[in-house]
Amino acid sequence: MRYLLALPFFLAAPVAASDHSELAAEEIASCLGAAAAGAARDCIGKIANPCQKGMNVGDKGSPADCLKKEAEAWMTVAESRFEALRKKLKPALVDAVEASQRAFTAYRTAQCDATGEFFSLYSGTASAEWEATCLRDTAAERAISLDDWAMRMEDFE
Repeated sequence: MRYLLALPFFLAAPVAASDHSELAAEEIASCLGAAAAGAARDCIGKIANPCQKGMNVGDKGSPADCLKKEAEAWMTVAESRFEALRKKLKPALVDAVEASQRAFTAYRTAQCDATGEFFSLYSGTASAEWEATCLRDTAAERAISLDDWAMRMEDFE
């Protein structure tokens, strides 16, 4: 059984900026829930790709903004997956999984900061896109990993 944490999804009222991130997270969570076994990575790009394709010359946003929006959505999904998993863990595993989450957060920050700095020296303005891609991809991999843990946990119950 696929593990899916439902997030609020409102379409009736005008959408505020913070609601956009919730809608993006819901879209990713829905994609993960519908993904066939082993196809969760197909959900990467679900937000950024259409955003980037819809950009016109003169738009105030940038491709990096689209990637950052998706990175934020993936982090929202990863954090919800982490919290749901943590509540179901056997007490002996809670500390290990919490340590893993802290290590992931530190790794993501260091890796993506370094990516941004590296590419700022070699590609200038493209560095924002490289850093945003790192943020999105690392958050997506973490969410997918936590989703996999939760699914496997159900297999052992």
